[in-house]
Amino acid sequence: MRELLADFSSYFCPSALDQVLRADSVFNRTQRPGENVRDYISVLRQLARKLSMLDEGIVKCIIMRGLHPHIKAFVLQHPEELTFWPQ
Repeated sequence: MRELLADFSSYFCPSALDQVLRADSVFNRTQRPGENVRDYISVLRQLARKLSMLDEGIVKCIIMRGLHPHIKAFVLQHPEELTFWPQ
């Protein structure tokens, strides 16, 4: 019975590593074509909440990494003008 439960868990219950490597993981998600910045940030924050090990600084870096290049350039040049950037 123990072996059956272990096999069942390993097959059906994702590990922490599986969650990180998923295609829709916070580490793999980028801003999609036509997706506005507010929606992108909201989705990433929801994904980041599932991983308690992420602090605010890491989440902001992940958000920046996935922004469209022209938006990322604006954010880096004018951070004080952003109303959508989480405080």
